[in-house]
Amino acid sequence: MNVIIGLASAGIHGFESPAAGYQEKALSLNNLIVSHPSATVFAEVTDDAMTGLGLFTGDLLVVDKSLTATRGDVVLALVDGETVCRQLDHHQLHANTNAHYSEISVTDGIEIQGVAICSVRFHRRKRDPLVLKSLDDLLIESTFVGRARGESMTGVGIHSGDILIVSRQLTAGSGDVIIAIYENEFVCKVLDLTNSRLLSANDDFEPVLIKPDDRFWCEGVVPASIRLLKQPSLLL
Repeated sequence: MNVIIGLASAGIHGFESPAAGYQEKALSLNNLIVSHPSATVFAEVTDDAMTGLGLFTGDLLVVDKSLTATRGDVVLALVDGETVCRQLDHHQLHANTNAHYSEISVTDGIEIQGVAICSVRFHRRKRDPLVLKSLDDLLIESTFVGRARGESMTGVGIHSGDILIVSRQLTAGSGDVIIAIYENEFVCKVLDLTNSRLLSANDDFEPVLIKPDDRFWCEGVVPASIRLLKQPSLLL
């Protein structure tokens, strides 16, 4: 399939022209992100221990079981018969910036099951992790991908550098995360059809009122985004 790799600004200001940096070519997310397909599995985040890294309940982790965990990695670990997602720090597993969860000492009784290389956030509807066989299942006809820049969409879990999956097949409605061209700039915003506004998911950014004479059109809906926890060599 053909996709377009570009940069979608999460903020309205300080953004390059929509034509700049656009590349159209065949792309496989699996080939781009997953280095060891036979050793890679999906796992669902089941608690809020890792919200400091932008991992929330219901997000999907892509876990490489062949990697050796190093300090700073997000890992899946088997602790007292329960699989947990934590960040490795020396000889401890800790919940990133969430003080409600105690640190876990790495002992002989704890098994590191794999290293999370990325996470998937579903913005439109929740997907069953068992249904996805590969990251390429996120790509459908008339889909392109881009990378977010800026922090105006952190409230919906989109941070600078995240990969945005954008569908032109879906009809945009109020509350959808969309990619739009507004005044000759690509932006990633929440659509408010009722009030003709583009909303940020960050209180530091004011809503943008779409006036009749503004240059605005919706490029597509963002049903999912990907947070890279281990940077693939192709994106370095």
